[in-house]
Amino acid sequence: MLTRPRRPVFCTSCADVRNDLLSARSCERRTVHSNCMELSDVFDSQTMLPAESACFISRYSEHVEVNPAGVQRLAKKLYDAYKEGEFDDSVWDNTALNLKGSDNASVDWCFIEAAMNFSFWDNPPVQFCYKNEYFSGYLALAAMIKNALELGHRITTPSYILQLDYDSFCSCLQSGQPLQLPMMFERWKVVQEGCEILQKVNFNGTFLTCVEMANNSAVNLLNLIVKHFPSFNDVATYKGRKVSFLKRAQILVADVFYSLKGKKPANFDDMNLLTICADYRLPQILAYHGAITYSNELKAFLDSEHVFQYGEQMEVEIRGCSIKAVADVVAEVNRMIVENEDKITSINEISADYYLWLQCKKNEAAMTAVPFHRCRSIFY
Repeated sequence: MLTRPRRPVFCTSCADVRNDLLSARSCERRTVHSNCMELSDVFDSQTMLPAESACFISRYSEHVEVNPAGVQRLAKKLYDAYKEGEFDDSVWDNTALNLKGSDNASVDWCFIEAAMNFSFWDNPPVQFCYKNEYFSGYLALAAMIKNALELGHRITTPSYILQLDYDSFCSCLQSGQPLQLPMMFERWKVVQEGCEILQKVNFNGTFLTCVEMANNSAVNLLNLIVKHFPSFNDVATYKGRKVSFLKRAQILVADVFYSLKGKKPANFDDMNLLTICADYRLPQILAYHGAITYSNELKAFLDSEHVFQYGEQMEVEIRGCSIKAVADVVAEVNRMIVENEDKITSINEISADYYLWLQCKKNEAAMTAVPFHRCRSIFY
């Protein structure tokens, strides 16, 4: 289902940026796709999409480097895992809290969850008990939502969300448990804004309409999300250029695809155009495996648990180089597949994203050897 012989780059309407990027050594393997995303109605002409942003950032980064030797080692691990059946299209199903379905309920679930999918880190970590098991981070949110639904709260129905004031919203999710996720007020505001847009912009009150409007294209759906939902516009300025990461927008597209098993209306044939969803956990596992390396100055900030501002240089370099590193890992895995004439499907960056994130969650104790970067933001 997820085939990709070579990895295309997103286009912008700014030809000089694209040509500069494509001529860079860091982007040698990348090609321009003939059906790439039109941004004229979404971003201004100077804003690069995540793949191009990653090339640009990694080329000029001062504090983070993509390490070819580490990329090779991690690619070998992913290749071996994939051959053993640990890494395939069903990796999304490994999270029992995800909903599988074929109607607007599952699609709206994905939308509500993606709207609130940001900034879970805390000290100590917030834990939520669901069916006698404790969950932290994003999985705590997923458990909260599933628990609320089982208690009769229609927390994934946009019209229901709009009826909830802040206190009622918190009560539905927390279900009497004492700890609260960070930035809870911001989560309420973001999800309220998103549900209002679904009601007012000819979406018939459901995100399923957006999916149907995408006409079987992940890129079209990404375009619709970025155009209509401001809280998903994950954009910064780096070295005088506008760069984007679109973490929550891309994860929403991917969640819809996997929730509906790639079937209509989510039978996207261009999932390979998405990058990883750059957050604070994927850089941690990449650094742990040596696929990215940090300057001593950046290491000192990480060791001191410094909280970065969204969009500052080091924070942008961590995220951009992480996208580039996984692009290189995926390219190397697919090279191994071809070289060894394996009769297995090639992989893409979104499936690599899910696999690496799950590995990070499964090995949290080991991951503490490399601090994650802290940033309070609604974008990740």
